[in-house]
Amino acid sequence: MKENNTYHDGMEGLNLPESLRVSPFSVPTGYFDELTSKLSAQIGLKGKVPPEIQSFSVPNNYFDELKYSITAQVALANPDEEAQSWSTPSGYFETLQDTIQSRIMIESIDHTNESFTVPTGYFDALADRIQANIFEKDLHQVAQTDGYTTPPLYFEKLTATIVAKAKDTSPVSGNENKPVRRLNPQRWIQYAAAACVAAVLGTASYNAVMDHGQVNATETHLASIPEDEIINYLSTSNSSDDLVYIMEYISQPVETIESEGVCSKIKENDIEDYLNYML
Repeated sequence: MKENNTYHDGMEGLNLPESLRVSPFSVPTGYFDELTSKLSAQIGLKGKVPPEIQSFSVPNNYFDELKYSITAQVALANPDEEAQSWSTPSGYFETLQDTIQSRIMIESIDHTNESFTVPTGYFDALADRIQANIFEKDLHQVAQTDGYTTPPLYFEKLTATIVAKAKDTSPVSGNENKPVRRLNPQRWIQYAAAACVAAVLGTASYNAVMDHGQVNATETHLASIPEDEIINYLSTSNSSDDLVYIMEYISQPVETIESEGVCSKIKENDIEDYLNYML
C-alpha cells in the first residue's frame, strides 16, 4: 500500500490528498444575502421578551385534546378509499362567483360601529311579555278558535247592502219638484252701492274728526309751554348762530307781537330751509 506523502518542503497544493482539497467550511445558499436582515431581527428581539416567559410551552387544553388530534391524524394518514369521495355540491361552480362576492361584501363591512341596543324599558316589561306569551299559548290549547266569525255569505252580500243603504239615505222625491227662487240682481246691486257709499262717508268722517282732534291737542300742548323753556331748548339743541337768528325775530315789541304775531317777519322759505337743514 502506497502512502501519499502530504509533507513537502515547498508546500505546494498538489501534494495535498484528494480528501483535503475540498474546503470543509461551507454555508447555505444565500446565507450572506440574508445575514443583514437576520441580524437586525435578532437585535430587535433582544431585550423585548421578558425572561420569565418561557419559550417552550404547550397550548391550553393540549393534553385534553391530544387523543382526538392523534385520532384525526391517523384517519388522515390511512384514509378509507372506499368511503373517500371528492365531489362538489350541485350548482357549486354556477353560484361560486355570487358566493365570493357576497363574502367580500360581508368582510368589507365596518364592524367597529356595530352596536346592539335594546329599546327603552325593554327589560322592565320583559317579564310581563313572557308571561303574556305563555298565557296565549295556554289559551290556544283550550280554545282552538279566536271566536270572531262572520255570517254566511256576508262578503257576497256586502255590496248589495251598501247600495241599499245609500238609496235609503237619498233625498225625498217630493222635494225634487219644488221651484228654486232666483233673486233680482238689480235690487242687490242697489243695496251694495248704498252700503259702499255709507262705508266711504263713515270712514272719511272718522278720519276728519281724528285729524282735527290731533291738531287741537298739538296746539293746546304747544301753547302751554313757556317761551323761556322753548328758548332754553333751542339754545341746547342749536348752534350760537341759530340762537342769535331766532332771538332777533322773537325779541319784538309787544305791539308788533299782538298785531302781527311772533316771528311774523320770518319768511316761509327761510323756515323751510332751516327745517331741511336741521332734519
